[in-house]
Amino acid sequence: MSGGPAPQRAESRFDGSERRAGHTRITSRALTQAVEAVTAQAFGLPAGTATAGLRDDAGLLAITVAVPLAVPPLLGPPAAVPAADHVPDVHVPDVFEQSEIARTAIIKHTAAVTGTIVSRVDIRLTGSHRADFKQAGRGGQR
Repeated sequence: MSGGPAPQRAESRFDGSERRAGHTRITSRALTQAVEAVTAQAFGLPAGTATAGLRDDAGLLAITVAVPLAVPPLLGPPAAVPAADHVPDVHVPDVFEQSEIARTAIIKHTAAVTGTIVSRVDIRLTGSHRADFKQAGRGGQR
């Protein structure tokens, strides 16, 4: 046993104040898949239902997405309707409201997941997808 000072170890944690050698790249396919997943979630749709196209917009990311529109069930047995004086005022967003809510979520979540700045999101509605509008008056989760 020696009474000298304990040996010093190299600091192993990375706190962002130092640079490390190497680089990180995200491929265009990985970026596209991330945007597609974010888009499906923003519209309350299952994974794999959204498609995305990406392009450079003066150094920012411009996104074009194609998704089916979430619609309430139109056919089938009607849901139990409570007494008229107890019917909650449920607002089902129209196509443009759904798209605007989703656009905001796509911009926010794409930036959070990928670290890119989104300049615009163009949305093309390509069909319909049955959604449960009983949840907080919206099509799916947001």
